[in-house]
Amino acid sequence: MESPTWTPPPPPPIPLSEKARGKLPAGAPVPTASPANGGGKKAATRSIRFSTQPPNDAPLTDVHRRARLRLLPLLSIEGEMTRQLFPELAAGLNPLPDVSLGTSAPPSLPGVKEVCVRAGNGWKTVLASLQAQGEKGKGKGNQNGPIDELTTSLSGCKDDMIALWEDQAVRAVLRRRSVRLQDMPGFFLNDIARVASLQYEPSDDDIVRARLRTLGVEEHRFTMETGAAGSEWYIYDVGGSRSNRPHWIPYFDDVQAIIFLAPLAFNLMLEEDSRVNRLEDSISLWREICGNKLLEGATLILFFNKMDILQATLASGIRVQKYVPSYAEQPNDTSVTSSVVIMYVHLPFYTFGDHPWD
Repeated sequence: MESPTWTPPPPPPIPLSEKARGKLPAGAPVPTASPANGGGKKAATRSIRFSTQPPNDAPLTDVHRRARLRLLPLLSIEGEMTRQLFPELAAGLNPLPDVSLGTSAPPSLPGVKEVCVRAGNGWKTVLASLQAQGEKGKGKGNQNGPIDELTTSLSGCKDDMIALWEDQAVRAVLRRRSVRLQDMPGFFLNDIARVASLQYEPSDDDIVRARLRTLGVEEHRFTMETGAAGSEWYIYDVGGSRSNRPHWIPYFDDVQAIIFLAPLAFNLMLEEDSRVNRLEDSISLWREICGNKLLEGATLILFFNKMDILQATLASGIRVQKYVPSYAEQPNDTSVTSSVVIMYVHLPFYTFGDHPWD
């Protein structure tokens, strides 16, 4: 009987030298090189760059930290815009963080942060003043005003913003933290190259997407110039969060019409209560409004909004049934689902309304 052939174990990996170790970013895993084909050649290595297809637990490196450091001017831009539009909030602005490369902690994401409009018209006065200054400076080559400086600073951060948003390690961090920036108001990260251009002018669609969150109740008055000329209209814009709803009641008296905006984002939860689905909350709120005795003579107008978010959510493969079990096995592909979801969501709203609508 032949004796078994003994096969020597593979040679141990060759550790990197101290000099090579010193070139690695802080916290990065230390690679090793093994002899190739017994020839003693070291395996080829690639230069450090933003990841393309990292594992799910890919760490953020010094490359990301340096990019974050270069993007710190964005915080100054936000602060300066807040000071111009909301002077009363200037004293309460947070100072810029002191970031030291390699020692700073990763940014926390305690919750969704949105731009908001406080009740009152002070911000409109400031904005009108800034727009008037811009009109006076047209054609004079004025590039030293505060708005031009903000635009230049934003444009200078454009490449880093694009690189970070397209980086797969950053995307993995957002997925692990269940952060969907695409679903947040004013999402423009897919359009950075256009929006951060020095020649950028907002389109009508940009203005709609850059919606501002309303806090409290805002009153808008305008006088009709055609038809019943001279008629004065009052429109009250109310915040939809649960904490704002008790303040609606005084404005229900003698109201003639209510425009109700119901979001189609079926997979999002309330900020105030992460256990409550936003769509479910909208249906419940609609039921309360329809049953309010003060609104018996009012015309109720229902709009479904955030259609773009619905389409993006379906395109990402998220199943409606997971968040709306009664949806069952109905279509979930983007070619037909948008219309199906709208019709499905329409039914409970229709049930509680006293009058049909188109």
